This record gives sequence, C-alpha cells and structure tokens, in this order.
Amino acid sequence: MVLASSTVVESSTVFEVPSVFEVSSVFVVPSVFVVPSAFASPVVFVALAMTVASVVASVMALMNLRYGLRYYVLYCLTLRHNVGFIWVTDAADARMYLQSSSKGDFIEARLSRRAWQPILSLESENGATWRMLKERLLALMAQLPDRAVLKDIVARTVCVDGTLVTSKEIGTLTICVFMQYVFGDFAPEGQPNRQEYHHRCCAELYDASLEWRKEIALKGHGNIQKKQRAVEVIRAYLRQSKYNLPDDIYSVSVVLQPFIISPAINVSDIAVHWDVNQSVHANITQHHPFPILEREIVRDGRRFQVFIPTDVLQILPFGYGERKCAGQGIATIFLETFFTTLIQRSIYQPKRNHLYSGRDNDHNDDLEAVVFQIKTILGAFV
Repeated sequence: MVLASSTVVESSTVFEVPSVFEVSSVFVVPSVFVVPSAFASPVVFVALAMTVASVVASVMALMNLRYGLRYYVLYCLTLRHNVGFIWVTDAADARMYLQSSSKGDFIEARLSRRAWQPILSLESENGATWRMLKERLLALMAQLPDRAVLKDIVARTVCVDGTLVTSKEIGTLTICVFMQYVFGDFAPEGQPNRQEYHHRCCAELYDASLEWRKEIALKGHGNIQKKQRAVEVIRAYLRQSKYNLPDDIYSVSVVLQPFIISPAINVSDIAVHWDVNQSVHANITQHHPFPILEREIVRDGRRFQVFIPTDVLQILPFGYGERKCAGQGIATIFLETFFTTLIQRSIYQPKRNHLYSGRDNDHNDDLEAVVFQIKTILGAFV
C-alpha cells in the first residue's frame, strides 16, 4: 500500500518506518534514527524537551511562525510520549485517516479539552463521552425547525443597513441568529420583556465566547465566571424548551458548543478573509478555522498520531468520516445567507475588534499571550 505524500515516523528510541507504510515521493525523517542513550533518563528527557519547547514556543509566538514550526513541535511531542508520528499532505490519505473516530490524546486532549471547560466539546472529546454527545446532538437536531426558517431568521436579524459591522457585531449577530433558530421567540418564565431578555442573554453569551476563544487560541485563561453564566443561560432556556432532553451537562454542551460558541468563534475568524465571489466550501477550505485535524490509529499494536494540516491540503471543510460535522447543511445555509446579507447592507470591517484568533489573523499577541503559550506548550510535554 502506498500512501503518497505522508510523512511517517515512529517516535521511540529507534525509529523505523514500518513496512505497512511504504512511503513514496515524500520527505521522510531518516528511516533509522537513534536517540542518544542519555534520553533514556526521564529527568534528562523532560529537561531537554522543556528547554527546546520553551525556545520554540517563544520563537513561534514572538515571530508568528507557529505554522512553520508546528511540524517539529508536534513531532517532539509524539517523541516524548512514545507514539508514532504521521504528517499527512495527501488528500486520499487524509480521507482514509479521518475515517477513524479517535482523536488520540494530543492537541485536542492536552490543550483544547481543558479550554472548553466547564462544558464538553464534540470537537475535543473521545470514546464514550464523544458518542454520548453525538447521540444527544442528533436528538436535538431532529427537533430543529426546517432549514428554510434559518434563512428567514438571518434576513430578519441582520438589519444593519449602512451601519458599521466589526468582529464584535459579527459574533453577536451569529449568536442571536442561532438562539432564535434553536429556541424560537420564547424566553424563560418570569421575564416580562422577552425581546429585551433575549438580547441581554445574547450579549452575555458573546462575552463568554471571547473567554472560550481566548483559552482555545492559547492567548490566556478564560474567565470561568463568564463561562459558567453562559451555561446557566442555556440551561434556563433548555428547561422550558420543546426539547425533551435530560437536564445535564451533555444537553447544555450540545447547544452551547456547536450552536453558540463554535459559530461565534469560527464565523468571525472566517469573516476576515470572506470572499463573496467564492463558495462557502472555497472560503472555508482556504481559511479553515481548524489549522490541524488529528486522528489516532493503531497498527500492529502500535499507536500512531495522525496530523492533517488543513491549510496545506485545503480540502474537507466540514471534515470526513464518523466525526464529520453533523451540522454541515445548517452551517452552509447560514454562511451563504449571513455574509451575502451582511456585506451588502453594512460598512463591513471584520478585522476591527477581532480578538483571540486561533489562526493568528488578529496579529495581536501581547506578552501575556506569549507567556501563556510557552507555559501551555511546556505542560503538554510533561
């Protein structure tokens, strides 16, 4: 079997490319690479890894070279944890690897999962937790209004004729649209002015989304009180909604993560480079909100971590396989209608007020963010 353009490296004391992976037309780390015996000492290895990680992280943050050096950082991370390393730059290989439902325990598990607290993210969880979330999400989606309703909501909500629209307005409008789509015109009991309550909640959810995106993008710790307030808002809506879902963190998570926080983050990131003359797929694949997709596979009893750089491949905007985005149809309709309406009706300035970008298109890493990135990356090596 030939896997073109995929770099395969075994991260262990002696690295060999297994025979099952016959690699052609690709740069591969030499098939045998012997690690100095001193590395056998965990203390020495950790000290060296921490030193290297500190230097690399500092350079990446200060010089904005994160995407150029990520290959080597991830390779060192798999080396540290004795897991095989596969770097995919071929579309066919990417589709094959994405059929796996396991993300392993690297980027999402070591960095994003903690950042998503106090909720659970379909993007970061694995195993039984992920399957429970997916089951709950599908149960929710089965009761959502027709997608045509979403287009009407966008048209009614995006009333911005001639006004200035920055990243803040893009995020807030996105949240307002999806809150309306998921929960309709109702607000919890005891709220005499439903529209005012709804707008106030959307503003609180936007503030909370900044705290999530700050931590997910490795720019600093998010405010847990604002995150918890967002959980309380969604829980209050769910308790009196039409959805017959259990009152637990799984139900809150499958509303808050895929319908509120992730859209608020991703739409404003995509907006910076949105081209109305291109399709939704083209806009997302050229500026994908997830710079790297990852999967874990096991071959002959050996674990391999697979990394797929989306900015290199520019394919599969909604993923592939069992973990493919369940809301692809909803997202496509929303993005087409939202940006067409917004750009035509407003003074469109998506770079203004754009904060905590995971793709670094806000160009705003201060010293605090640099320090946080160094500490977080160091922690991944321990």
